[in-house]
Amino acid sequence: MLLLQMPIFFALYRLLSTHFELRGASFIQSWITDLSAPESVWDFAPFAIPIVGWHDLRILPFIMLVTTFIQSKLTQTGDASNKNMKMMAYMMPIMFFFILYDMLSGLVLYWTMQNFLSVFQQLYINKKRKRDLDKGGTSPAKDKKPKRGK
Repeated sequence: MLLLQMPIFFALYRLLSTHFELRGASFIQSWITDLSAPESVWDFAPFAIPIVGWHDLRILPFIMLVTTFIQSKLTQTGDASNKNMKMMAYMMPIMFFFILYDMLSGLVLYWTMQNFLSVFQQLYINKKRKRDLDKGGTSPAKDKKPKRGK
């Protein structure tokens, strides 16, 4: 799924960063005032966070971090004991947080909304799957029984 989103992500980055008509396009007037620049809630300009060098507090990347974490936990498949899957469920959201913290707010907003939609889609699928199992249906894994030969 990530590979399908990357061309859209790169095209949106190019669109927001190069087209002059989109500069200053606001989404939420008091919060995200320019989709072609990073949003900022609090500017502590003379000071910076030591390792990363950030001068602003941004809320949208934190929302993106939470939604990416929830999405990765919901979309994990069967074997949750796999250590690699557990590590990816924690490391991918953190990695995206640091990559997208100073990015254009339009990109972070796109990623956050995609996460919201994926979470709701997965919740709907899980609810429908549970309802089908409660009605007496079987899961696809249970339908494939090995045939015994004589």
